[in-house]
Amino acid sequence: MRSDPRALYFRKKFVVRKAVRRATLDYTALGIVKAYCNSEAFGEEMLTPGWTDYNVRIPYYSVDFTDNLKVGANTLTFALGNGWAVGKIAWFGDKSYMSKPLLWCRVCIEYEDGEEEIFGSDDSFRMAFGQTLENDLFDGEVQDGRFDLGDFGHSDYDDSEWMNAVMYHGYTDRLERAIVPLTLKKERFVGKYLYEKDGFLIYDFGQNHAGVPEIKISDASEGSELTFIYGEMLDDDGSVYVKNFRTAKVTDKYICRGGEQRFCPEMTFHGYRYMGVKIDGECRLQSIESRMIYSDIDFRASFECSDKNINKLYSNIIASQKSNFINVPTDCPQRDERLGWTGDAQVFGLSAMYNADCRAFFKKYLQDVRDAQADNGMIDSVAPIVWSDFDKVKGSPAWGDVITVIPYEYYHVYGDDSIIRENISAAKRWVDYCLCDSVDNIRNPRGYGDWLSYDGGTDKSLIGTAFCGYSALLVSKMCDIIGDGDSGKYLEIFENVRNAFRKRYITEGGKLSSDSQTAYVLSYSLQMMDADEIKEHLVRCIEAQGYHIATGFVGVKYLLPTLCDIGEYDLAYKLFTSTEHPSWCYPVVNGATTMWERWDSYVVGRGFREQGCNSFNHYAFGSVAEWMFAYVLGIRFENGCISIKPIIDESGSLSFASGSYRLDKAYVEVSWKNLEGGRTALEIHNSSDVTVDLSDYSEVERVSESLYLIKR
Repeated sequence: MRSDPRALYFRKKFVVRKAVRRATLDYTALGIVKAYCNSEAFGEEMLTPGWTDYNVRIPYYSVDFTDNLKVGANTLTFALGNGWAVGKIAWFGDKSYMSKPLLWCRVCIEYEDGEEEIFGSDDSFRMAFGQTLENDLFDGEVQDGRFDLGDFGHSDYDDSEWMNAVMYHGYTDRLERAIVPLTLKKERFVGKYLYEKDGFLIYDFGQNHAGVPEIKISDASEGSELTFIYGEMLDDDGSVYVKNFRTAKVTDKYICRGGEQRFCPEMTFHGYRYMGVKIDGECRLQSIESRMIYSDIDFRASFECSDKNINKLYSNIIASQKSNFINVPTDCPQRDERLGWTGDAQVFGLSAMYNADCRAFFKKYLQDVRDAQADNGMIDSVAPIVWSDFDKVKGSPAWGDVITVIPYEYYHVYGDDSIIRENISAAKRWVDYCLCDSVDNIRNPRGYGDWLSYDGGTDKSLIGTAFCGYSALLVSKMCDIIGDGDSGKYLEIFENVRNAFRKRYITEGGKLSSDSQTAYVLSYSLQMMDADEIKEHLVRCIEAQGYHIATGFVGVKYLLPTLCDIGEYDLAYKLFTSTEHPSWCYPVVNGATTMWERWDSYVVGRGFREQGCNSFNHYAFGSVAEWMFAYVLGIRFENGCISIKPIIDESGSLSFASGSYRLDKAYVEVSWKNLEGGRTALEIHNSSDVTVDLSDYSEVERVSESLYLIKR
């Protein structure tokens, strides 16, 4: 159990004796920490050092703070909260890593004359409790402005009533330089006042997001109390909808000290679009804003087309990726969960890499996955691992296969084989585990299946067997890439599993025994069956669903690519642009600003799905972004090289599409527009290392260096 819900504040006064060439600060916490020098924060960071398995490694960050120093007295200060190490995790209550947060830092000052001075966290630091009375990532933050410590970063501050810091030994052997970028405050949204409901002033920020409010308060009487609640949606009665948060309180409180002040939580975050504020006492809300937070990764891609719903869909995908890329790729940022589900990451990984530079982010996450791997090779369903008995499903297909799929896709996007070298051993052990969990090369039925599907549920053993074979094939290919001699062994495993799959699941009429959209797209995409074998049956399954999507998390990634690969381009575009339920655009036309967890998280006339599993900010169904780039725009990766091979819409669903991808010096911009007379204008701007493939079109006229006319 946690010993104290309050935050701790630390200060260390030190003297800079002469001119400084360079000064660096290394710092971390078991908990979350924010650092300052002479009262100046090092940017707008939050939740440092993030989440990992602290029993294995503790990441630390480094900052150059030369420009923050002055000759003479200086002060380092830190705010220390509970975070993942000490606070609640998911719905499990206080089963955390530590009973209290701990701070670690190291300062190195290099003087101009070559002298070096090093000091670190020890009992010479002073510490005190302050205005943050409670802090928890899931429950929220309670601040009492009457206990504000003032400017304790000033060198003349009187800390005589503060305590000496208490030293704890150990843990330093786990320190490692952090891989993933810091989590920062990013976009700013202004709250729009809607109305008062049940004593709460209701504000709309216009965008569902992960973040924290920034509230300026004036004319406050001392002791006035403000209560803040948050929600992704409004309930039918107009109140802020909080039922889907489950046990998470998601509530902040601020008690005024009088006059003007500012409230912004620093040791929690919420997932919300709407905020309710209840005021007990007297004060005036001078401004209401919210700051989106996410890992500092570069979102450089773009996508736009003739369908405004699709444009909003892509915006929603980006918003959900940002909201859930907070040090770990989480499922959702709002309820009592926020776990690094491996299946969600596996499905969305390539889409994420199209959208942003995810090199450091996925390197760190795959490290978390390896840390969570069991001795027998089993990959947990979440990473970082919560504790060893969390995963009651154990070794779920499509979840555990994150250790083969993401490294393989990462290599092809970025051309960096170090990702394979780092993960190949874990990938082999995962495939070996899958074989041990099989009988005659058929996986035992286990796992989450095609989570949240509409087609009655695809056979879990079929899913598991297909993924087992596919992962073996990926391991074989990765061995070839790095010159590992086990390539033949895992290729043989793939062939054996494929033969077993075909014998077990393909009936005499060519149908699969599990006759579903997901079964066919997985069988093709995971290379258990060929295109001509699944074409008729997949189209039939889609027709049977009224030309609607019926897949869940697992199958959705492969649906549109499979349709294009089998030549069903018009059907792919029809599904893509549909606004009927279920479809990608159904949430869009119902006001969504992020991706929903379910196809029917909310249905007009019926209302909300059951509150127990109903997030409005889940990126998994956003895996369609991969198809948007790879097929609509035709931007594809192989061995770190980019090629362009667009699938131009001839159905009339889209009349134009354009987009771009950029990484380091490589860039590509693609735009096509359908003209009269069955011709398409295709414009491509690219760096020299990008190749254009228009071989599928019989008539191609090159008008200029970048413009082509294509006969469709």
